[in-house]
Amino acid sequence: MAESVNAAAAPAPKIVHRLVPCPLYDIEALESWLGDMAQQGYLLCQDGFWGDLVSFEVGRPRRVRYRLDAAPIRRSIMDEAPHPSEEELEIAAAAGWQYMGRRSYFYVYCTAEPLALELNTDPKVQALSLDILRKELTGNLMLHLTILLIHGWKILGMPLLTMIELGFFMGSLTLIVLLWYILGSLLDMLQVRRLQKKLKQGTPLDHKKNWRKARLPYWGRFTLDLLGIVWVMLLLYASVDDTSFGRQRVPLESYSKPLPFATIADYDPAGEYQIEEIGFGKYNTLTRKSGMLSKDFIDLWEYGRLNTSDGRFLKGYLLVKYYELPNEVLAQEIARELEWMDRSANPFVKHETLALPTDVTADYLTGYLDAFPCVIIRQGCRVAQYEVSLSWRDETGYERFDSLSLEDWVPWAAASLQP
Repeated sequence: MAESVNAAAAPAPKIVHRLVPCPLYDIEALESWLGDMAQQGYLLCQDGFWGDLVSFEVGRPRRVRYRLDAAPIRRSIMDEAPHPSEEELEIAAAAGWQYMGRRSYFYVYCTAEPLALELNTDPKVQALSLDILRKELTGNLMLHLTILLIHGWKILGMPLLTMIELGFFMGSLTLIVLLWYILGSLLDMLQVRRLQKKLKQGTPLDHKKNWRKARLPYWGRFTLDLLGIVWVMLLLYASVDDTSFGRQRVPLESYSKPLPFATIADYDPAGEYQIEEIGFGKYNTLTRKSGMLSKDFIDLWEYGRLNTSDGRFLKGYLLVKYYELPNEVLAQEIARELEWMDRSANPFVKHETLALPTDVTADYLTGYLDAFPCVIIRQGCRVAQYEVSLSWRDETGYERFDSLSLEDWVPWAAASLQP
């Protein structure tokens, strides 16, 4: 603390750091805790708040009162609440109160004078000052919801796909983390509303509140919040690293196991197929794994050239996501989520529905134009999403003629999925 309260401290006082035992909105618990710390000889340092970490000078135990006063609303999300004006500091000092710094939305004052009058004595005025905090917390809640709409809508809109591609445990944990942050923001806002209601009814703040009851729940939430942040960082890492969460990609040239769906070479087994390297992306690799929700999951990126048995040349790429589910209900849900994911990826792009061949035998069949024609096929418990860009070329492979038509490749792809 500063000169007046810490006057008895040693010339080079020892500094210790402690975590606050209560959430930001629990003004009563924080004031009570700071007072109890002073009675144990831990006196708040000037500007001693660093988020949830507080710095104390170790000195002689003293009776010190601490009070939190709502600071003016911030002008922008990057704007820190300003310090009190010189006039406000002079008024507080004349009443025996010393300004110690700021904790987020609050100014922190203290006094060692037993007869010093309270800074705010009218509970209804204190309730009005909490409007600033309530509005800020409401803004935080809306910010979290906006972030979830931007980054979490895919997970919430396709939970089964998330759990299969990340794994059941990883996918479930991701959903829990997202909901945890929304719930935390909502509870903070409701607690401030409850405190406001109490003050508006004329009930004064309890400056001797038992802060120990809130300590373990708050530290538990603080720990979970940190773990949630770590998990979000892992997800961001996974979004740019395809080898994370068991998604190692294997080159097609070195993969020898049979695939349960058609690839470029299968269009004409009698033809001559050759992989063509293009030097970027995930082309000519695949990921294959199984889990609790999916007996088989394959993500294949292929780029190659096929010299057909009738002397023509077919070249381009084929992207396939394949799922084998335990039952047809889950298989149909996967088909729905795959289409939802593509159609929702960019709401400003209209995904034109494709006219598919009518002679295709499939339990479910739909197609739309993404970057290229995309078709989702379900045969029983098997689902495959095909994105195809194959075209007939000249002998050199560079001059492009007609693209491979839907009538050519959709029946071929659907037939390959039949048991």
